[in-house]
Amino acid sequence: DNLSNTDAVAKMQSALAIRQLVEIPEAEETFRSILPKLFEVFFSFLQEVDNDDIVSSLETVIYKFRYEIAPFAVNICTFLTHNISRTLQMAEQQDGDEAHKYYLTAAECGRTIVTVLMGIRKTPQVYVPVTNVLLPYLRFALAQEGNYDMFENCLKCLSFITYCLPTTPYPDEIWQLLPVIVDAYYEWAADYFSEIYPVLDNLASRDPQSLVTKGTNGKSYLEIMWRIVGYLISGKSSDPDALEALRLVEILLQCCRGGIDHLVPEIIDRALYHLSTADAEDLVCFSLVTFLNALFYNPLITLKYTEEKDMTARVFERLLSVIAEDKLIVEVTDRKMVVLGLGALLQVPVNHLPASLQAALPVIVRAQIATLRRMQEAALVRAAAKEKRAAAKEAAGGTAPSYEGLSFIGKHGIVDDEDEIDDDANDPYIDDDEEDDAEDDKLYRLAKRIQEINGGEFAFDDDDDLDLYEEDDDHEDEVFDDENPVNKLNEVVYFVGQLQAAMEREPGPYQQVIGSIEEDATYLPELQQRAHVIQQEEAAKAAAKANQSSGSSHC
Repeated sequence: DNLSNTDAVAKMQSALAIRQLVEIPEAEETFRSILPKLFEVFFSFLQEVDNDDIVSSLETVIYKFRYEIAPFAVNICTFLTHNISRTLQMAEQQDGDEAHKYYLTAAECGRTIVTVLMGIRKTPQVYVPVTNVLLPYLRFALAQEGNYDMFENCLKCLSFITYCLPTTPYPDEIWQLLPVIVDAYYEWAADYFSEIYPVLDNLASRDPQSLVTKGTNGKSYLEIMWRIVGYLISGKSSDPDALEALRLVEILLQCCRGGIDHLVPEIIDRALYHLSTADAEDLVCFSLVTFLNALFYNPLITLKYTEEKDMTARVFERLLSVIAEDKLIVEVTDRKMVVLGLGALLQVPVNHLPASLQAALPVIVRAQIATLRRMQEAALVRAAAKEKRAAAKEAAGGTAPSYEGLSFIGKHGIVDDEDEIDDDANDPYIDDDEEDDAEDDKLYRLAKRIQEINGGEFAFDDDDDLDLYEEDDDHEDEVFDDENPVNKLNEVVYFVGQLQAAMEREPGPYQQVIGSIEEDATYLPELQQRAHVIQQEEAAKAAAKANQSSGSSHC
């Protein structure tokens, strides 16, 4: 009732108190029953008083009821975008502390929009009308030179939008933001590639056709994106930025098959440059993984370039040595690329391979078999660990065991205990299945990226005790179809299929290969059996999905 009070001080006190009251379990139902009225009062008060703490209270309410926010999302975002525009106009008319107050309010409104988008990710159909509301704000705000808070918030919004929009291709209005982002990077936001990265990742992986075929002002969107990516892999940037750019190159190679042939020589050249100059092990590792991706993209173009540069023997010697040592390439997805990249060589007739690779064919096949064995062993370890953790959780009465003081280190960085990330959801060593749960991993990476952007925090202050990637038994994360063709491939099925096709095409050379790998060849029948079982399971899943879709269409 005090929020409706005509006294401004009473309203302010009430709005600030809500931030604490909404966390009281006994008050949850009361607040839930008055949500529409509560939002109306907040909106009315914010039109009278520009205060970032009031917006923060609104953000806390939105987060608390994030899974029920969908019916209000359009109205909330409409109000917040209008409020951002109004407060920025007010800021331009003020000086000093007074202007700073308005900028803080605008920034808090931007953070609250991110919270809304995070909350509705389980109802992706709501993203369509919400995106339509946000697009004018995003285009305006991304071009606000020097407004770094605004820039970051907009990129977080775009990260969620480009990941959670239920259908592609993206609207042209989203693609038209790409040159705005690239121009900002070159003109004043060069330190913000980590924030830009998730947007570029989603654009390339979810809508590669538009990336390659559409454009603006005479340039394709691929050319526009390559302005950043090509620069960062050229050796002129820091190692972390170069590593992330190479990860984008991996996305391009996997998702734009046949559309980036002209970039492959430059990609190989830059990957091998980092291979020879980088000190950081992760950059060395991913330079090799990038080369493997190039092989998988098109082994003939890749080998043609390495032969022209007289690098084939040296590159494969280093690659096969690293695979044998099993120290650098240890992540599930990277090991998968070992199988896919080297497996692509089996598509090439033996007499068309460089002489150095003809001689190394037994080592190449053995490397794939050894990698598949390691992947199976690692999957068994992960499954046992997950089962142990589940048992510990059940023994604790449904409460996850404490890992206070520990840090988990994975390909996405260090996750400290203070980050409050749910252990089962985000432990980089625990996977739900052998395919590494690619979509959950991608959403985790998005959430983790936003955490890193906030200096180790998610989109809230320490004392808010809020977690962007909090696991909730009642609200499992939506699973979206993954457009990346590599994630749809099973490495065992792929290897067995490539080897079988090669043996049927050229039985003589490949019988010699199998005969020369001795005990490793004894593992082939097991791989063939696993491939057969996996194919049967995939066929059953596809049939069940088709039946479900057919049943839905008749309803």
